[in-house]
Amino acid sequence: MYLNSKTGCVAVGHAGKDGEYSVVGDKSTPLLKFSLAVAKDEVGQGVWFNCQAWNPVASRYKGKIRKGEVYQVFGTWENREHNGKTYSTLIVQFIGEMVKTADDAIIQSDDVLDESELPF
Repeated sequence: MYLNSKTGCVAVGHAGKDGEYSVVGDKSTPLLKFSLAVAKDEVGQGVWFNCQAWNPVASRYKGKIRKGEVYQVFGTWENREHNGKTYSTLIVQFIGEMVKTADDAIIQSDDVLDESELPF
């Protein structure tokens, strides 16, 4: 599933393979690349987003993007031309790992509010 807007794109999908972390350029900038299957088109083919996360986002998720796991991402599109074709990459600014089942959700006792703390 994905939603495009003027300010960016929100997508939820399965990672196609483990994330590829590298350090690039003279400034040793962290880069994390991964693909995300987000939907199927009208003929049943998968719709894939090529994603790149840079700097702190890349460092934070180094080794954590795993093939088949579900992630939510937010980012902006970057387009480039090569040999007459346009290639789009989602420059990711946020990555969230999705909880698959209620058993996967862990609530720490400190996270539970007392009824007197509720704002309503």
